Order: sequence, then C-alpha cells, then structure tokens
Amino acid sequence: MAHHHHPARRDAESPDSLTDPAAVPSPTLDLATLPHDTARRFGAIVAIARRLLLPEGAAVLDVGGYPGMLGRVLRGYFPDWRVATVDTHQAELPDYHIGDGSALPFDNASFDFVVTSDTLEHIPPGKRPAFINELCRVARGPVMIGAPFHHPVIERIEETLDETHRRLTGKPHPWLWEHRENGLPKLETVVGLFPTDRSQAVFRNAPIFDWTAWQWAQLARETTDLLEDGWLAFDRALAEMDARMCAADKGVATSADLERVGGHGDAQGERGFFPYRHIIVSQPESSNAPLAPQPGGDFWHPRGLDEGYQCLAYSEFMAELVGNLGRGGEDSPLTAALDMQARRALSGAEGEIRRLKGERAAARSLIGRLWDKIGDRLP
Repeated sequence: MAHHHHPARRDAESPDSLTDPAAVPSPTLDLATLPHDTARRFGAIVAIARRLLLPEGAAVLDVGGYPGMLGRVLRGYFPDWRVATVDTHQAELPDYHIGDGSALPFDNASFDFVVTSDTLEHIPPGKRPAFINELCRVARGPVMIGAPFHHPVIERIEETLDETHRRLTGKPHPWLWEHRENGLPKLETVVGLFPTDRSQAVFRNAPIFDWTAWQWAQLARETTDLLEDGWLAFDRALAEMDARMCAADKGVATSADLERVGGHGDAQGERGFFPYRHIIVSQPESSNAPLAPQPGGDFWHPRGLDEGYQCLAYSEFMAELVGNLGRGGEDSPLTAALDMQARRALSGAEGEIRRLKGERAAARSLIGRLWDKIGDRLP
C-alpha cells in the first residue's frame, strides 16, 4: 500500500500523460504504451498470472496501485477479470478505492487474486507484517508481491542514483529516497511472514544490468542535454518489444527477464541472472497451485552474482560521468575544463577585436593622409 510521504508519488519511469490523476484515462492500457521498466515489471506479472488458473470473471485487487496503471493493464490482458485498485491517493478510475494497506476496507476472502507491485519497499518496516497479513486476509486465492529486496549491490546502486540526482537537481530521487529511508525488505524475512497454510514460489525479475542502465539513461536525460532526441522513441521500442514477448507468452522459465527460483532454470543451466526485483507468489496449500514451490535454488543465483558486482562498478562510473555532464554540476571537472576553454576562446576573441580595431585605426589614418595629399594637389 502506498505509504508515501508526498501526496502524488509517481513511477519515475512513467510519463505524465499516464500518471496525471486529473486526466480521464481509458479503462485498459497496453504494455507497448508504457515506459520500458514499467512494461517489463507489469509484463512479468501478466506472464505469471496466466499460470494461476484463476476462475472466469475473477475478482482481482491491486494494492498500492496509484494511479491505476497495473489495473488497466490487467483489464486489457484479462478482459473478464473484475479488477479493483486501492491506495491512499485519489484517482478517477473504475472500482478505485481509498484505503490503507495495513487495514484494507474489504471482507475476508473477497478476491480470487491480490497483487501489489513495487509498494512493499515504500512501507515502513514495522508495518510490513500487517500489510502482508492483510493481503492474505482479503485473498481466497494467490497473493503476488513484486519488489526490490535487500542486497548490498542493489542498495549501493540505488544510493548512487539518489545521491547523483540530489547533487544535480538539489532534490532527492522521486522514489529511491524512500527506499533508502525505509530500507529494502529482506526476501527471506518476507517469505517467512506468510501464513503457514500457504506455500510460496519466488521468481527473479529484471536483470540488474538492464534495470541499472535504464535508470542512468533516464537520469542523464533528466539532468543533461544528452538523450533528448530519440530517447522516447528508443524507450517506446523497448516497451513494444516487451509487449510482443508478453503476447507471444514464451513462458516464465525461459523469459529473458523472468526466471523461477528453484525451477528448471537453475537445474538446466539457463541464464541465472542477478535480479533487481523478485516476485513472490503465495498460494493456499489447498488450491492445487500450478506454481507450487520447487526444491532448492538461490534467491540471487550464484552465477549471477558476478554480474551484480560488475553492475555496481558500472554504476559508480556512470555516477561520475553523468555527474560531470549534469547541468547542475558546476564544480565538476568537466564543467571547469569547459569554463577554462570558454575563457580562452573569449580571451582570443578579445585579442582579435583589439587587433582589428588597431588595423581599422591605421587604415583611417592612411586614408586621412591620402586625402591630405590629394587636397594639396588640387588647384
């Protein structure tokens, strides 16, 4: 549930036309119209949801879903679903409710499926157990939680992004500041918070290099003159690719950015990437769930750990590069070098102006002498 301190926190990767609560949005939303990171996050939810064997006309709740983008995506891909959204902020959408995630305004077992995406990390640690308990209380079927979880690599990358944003803009990052303030939840702890009559399956989502590169490109676009031309077209092309992959439904175990922990991806030697985000699917043990837990598996995958630390080094490099190029980086080495170059150019121009003025004065003097001589010879 969105326990955000500012009243209109948005997905930083979402254009204003999608997140403006004053706008009257369409009831559905296609992944191809979303920014790449959002499309990839929601596409993973759609891919897993297809395997949950929900009943026709399923009642679905998106918790912390302001301003309603995920609900609109789910309506588009599952037209028979009855999707409700609940958050602490107002939005003009069908079946949108105002409520707190730690005390949801619904009866027990009201929904066939309850989902929350990138909300848990914005909730203070002391309220997270009540939040998860409420998700399970109102669900009679699966509960899905997608979020970034605690790992030194992820926390350092987020810290670097936030600090660079603060240095260049004078303001905290729109949403990473709250990750840092609350601390990212620990995956093992969250899995252990579910009731004992439920079983959990866990998926890795969003390879860390892809997520990090996208975030730095976004920050560079926001704070420098780079990437202005073509960035939106590039981002839209990535989102359209995500939508095509989701439409083709290649399968959750073989997707380039969604991999099941303990599934055949680990056993068969698939990519084993280091994820930015995990998705937990909790199901009642009595449901004969198609996503029953698999034995073994590492939440972070040891084969992907090197990728995580390489990405950390890349992030430190990008912090220096974007910081030097940023419009607000007045004290950066690059800004100082450009300033010195400009001063040299100005000094050279001033010298050239003085030379030309001197030549003009000499020419005028010569013309004056010539006129004097001409005047002396006239009758």
